[in-house]
Amino acid sequence: MLTLLEMNGFEVLLAEDGHQAVARAKEGDVELALVDVMMPGMDGLDCCRLLKGLFPESFLPIVLLTARADTGQAASQGCASAPTST
Repeated sequence: MLTLLEMNGFEVLLAEDGHQAVARAKEGDVELALVDVMMPGMDGLDCCRLLKGLFPESFLPIVLLTARADTGQAASQGCASAPTST
């Protein structure tokens, strides 16, 4: 995914875990966050809540990624939409 984004002209900042992602977002100039639901230290749902809290007056799109089949937890935590299996 990193290569695909960079090949299409996006600047990508990487974070090892949710805490680092929030710290990087605090530095500013983040236009989109791709967040894994299953991260060490802080899960993606908690990271999402913190990121949304950093920018209450603006819109920060957050895409939650997961390898899990059950996406019900994301939907129950207030995500706008969750992927469904076909």
